[in-house]
Amino acid sequence: MVEISPGCGFYLRKCKFSIIQLNYERDQDWRQLVREVLLDVYGSSLSNYSATGKKSKRPGINHQLFKGLYDWINSVSPLPISKTTYINAINKAGTNKRKYQCVKSQNKKQKVMTEKENVNEIQPRIVTTPMTRMVVCNMRTL
Repeated sequence: MVEISPGCGFYLRKCKFSIIQLNYERDQDWRQLVREVLLDVYGSSLSNYSATGKKSKRPGINHQLFKGLYDWINSVSPLPISKTTYINAINKAGTNKRKYQCVKSQNKKQKVMTEKENVNEIQPRIVTTPMTRMVVCNMRTL
C-alpha cells in the first residue's frame, strides 16, 4: 500500500497507484487522475457521493482522500489548481456516473429514452421474398 500524499493517511494499492501515475505522466490530465482514483476507491457507488457533502444531499467523499488527492495533484501538476476547480472536477466525475441511469417517472405514459434506445430508434430490416428483395424501415413510436 502506498500513501497518496505524505501525511494524509489514505492509501492505495501499489500497482493501482503506479498505473494511475503512469497514465498521468502520459496524458498530463489531472482531472483524469482524480477520476481514476475515485473510481478505484468508490467504484460504481461514486454517483452517491459529492466532493464535500455541504450543498447536496449526497455525503462527501472521505476527508483524508479529499485532502490527500488535492495535495497529490498540486504536487504533480505544473500549474496550481484551485480548490473550487478541484471540487467541481470531483462532482463532475460523480454526475457522469449518474448521467445515463434509468429515470423512473410517476406517469406510466411518459417514457424516458436511454442512450441505447436513441441509437436504435430506427432499424432497417431486410425482407427477402423469392422474387424480390427490398428494405423495409421500422419506425418505433414511443
